[in-house]
Amino acid sequence: MKLFPAKLRPGFPPDKYATPTPSLSDVPDSLLDLLASQLACLGFARRVAQVGAVMGRDFSSEILKAATGEEMPRVEAAIDQLLAAGILIRTRSAGETRYCFRHALLRDAAYASIIDTDRAELHYRVGSILVDCFPDLAADRPEIVAGHMRDGGHMGEAVPFWLDAGRKAARRYALAEAIADFRAALDALALLEAGPGNNERELDVLLELGTTMREAEGYHAAGLKSIYERALSLATGLGRSNARAASIHGLWTVAAGCGQWRQADDLAYEFDGFIRSLGPNARLEAEGGRMFGAGAAFRGDFAKALGHFQHVLTVYDPASHQQSFGYDPGAASAAYLSWVNWHMGNTEEGRRKADRAVEMADRLDQPATLSLVLVWLLFHAVCEGDRTRIVAYNDRLQAVCSKQICRFWQPFGKACVEWASFHATRNPAHLDGLLQHTRAFSELYLTSSLHIMAMDICNELGRFEEGLAQARMAEAFIAQHDERIWEAEYWRLLGLLHARQGEDKTKARQCLERALATARGQQAVMLEDRAMASLQELFSRPTNADLLQRAG
Repeated sequence: MKLFPAKLRPGFPPDKYATPTPSLSDVPDSLLDLLASQLACLGFARRVAQVGAVMGRDFSSEILKAATGEEMPRVEAAIDQLLAAGILIRTRSAGETRYCFRHALLRDAAYASIIDTDRAELHYRVGSILVDCFPDLAADRPEIVAGHMRDGGHMGEAVPFWLDAGRKAARRYALAEAIADFRAALDALALLEAGPGNNERELDVLLELGTTMREAEGYHAAGLKSIYERALSLATGLGRSNARAASIHGLWTVAAGCGQWRQADDLAYEFDGFIRSLGPNARLEAEGGRMFGAGAAFRGDFAKALGHFQHVLTVYDPASHQQSFGYDPGAASAAYLSWVNWHMGNTEEGRRKADRAVEMADRLDQPATLSLVLVWLLFHAVCEGDRTRIVAYNDRLQAVCSKQICRFWQPFGKACVEWASFHATRNPAHLDGLLQHTRAFSELYLTSSLHIMAMDICNELGRFEEGLAQARMAEAFIAQHDERIWEAEYWRLLGLLHARQGEDKTKARQCLERALATARGQQAVMLEDRAMASLQELFSRPTNADLLQRAG
């Protein structure tokens, strides 16, 4: 008996242990009824088809035979009957015999014909067989086991497999898949009774989910704050010190990612107070130092940032620290020190720290850490105006991000290249590119620097109004986020824009004097030198008004 004409029986490539639960919502009931009635004529072979449908569109012959629970000759005869009827086709994959439903609707019909209680029992049986009899497969594809346990009504047994699946997906940078697995674990836990054991498992899942979301979507990812707030509550109640520290650190990353540096500093102090209560712990001390240093650096307190980052490298042990909270604190701190040292006039030391940061990140082989390091080194190269290094760092950044990890950094790198390319070619089209990438950059820090780079190009092109528009955006961002790393450069470029506008340079002088005062207050020697050079250039030469006054 053939259920379909040949034109509806294409050869389907085998799905490797495809997700077992089909969606029947779009299949007409009349068609399912027709297919089910035809399957009903097959006797025991119908049962074998149902077991196969629970396993998926494509399934292993060995697992099918084990899941039916019948003698091998009877199962093999039923398989032959299904093959003859055109319901199944036999395939080979990696030397293994497999079977596949000839059409997805046949699988849907077989699956729909199972009563609910029987279907749940079959799912649980298949999941248990995978764990007990095919441990290598269960270890390789834990999400398949988890799906069977869930559909079998055993939520508690599904959770560890979802967690394992999420971790495996994260390690191969399939971050969207990892997030889905972790959320499936949380959905399963939500159906279980609350208690210490389930709270422990929920905490583990939340921390894994938080780290993965940061790597996939950035520190400002939607819902990230609530994840860490829940994790902190659970960790505090369970008395898990390291998890509590990780949760506070996670909340700090959210505040930092939203450019809320005052709130980030409060969380850094909370983190520091908590870890001190635990006694000496160099790993947590390094993480705390990076948190303090980042806040100080973005607020323009470079001397304080320098002290914090130098302390991190003093206590840092690459063998034990590494990526415990998402990024390696040693490599990140070295990268920060590249541009912190530059601002303070220690240009050679800044270069040494840049080289060290890359070396540390390469040795660790952690893409998330490397991406962060490359972004900070891009900013350092922009500070120095080194186009060669800007292009080289960006090339590496784009390659790292192509692994589907930390892709939110890509527009920043591209914007920096547009700025450098303008200064190499003077082509105005690079301004459009910079602005396009600035709009695409989703992180809520470093953005003021991109607007300031646009101000620089507008000044060079004599585009006064467009430059002022960028200045207003930079000023608003600085005020809202307390991001003052390039505040002196903002005032300097605003002064240059006003100087280009007309003969009266009062506004220009005021801006440049403010740039000078800001840089001195921050101990930003390099920005102070720039502001002084601009003042001297503009006001050491007499204006037309000065010449007329002298002539009179």
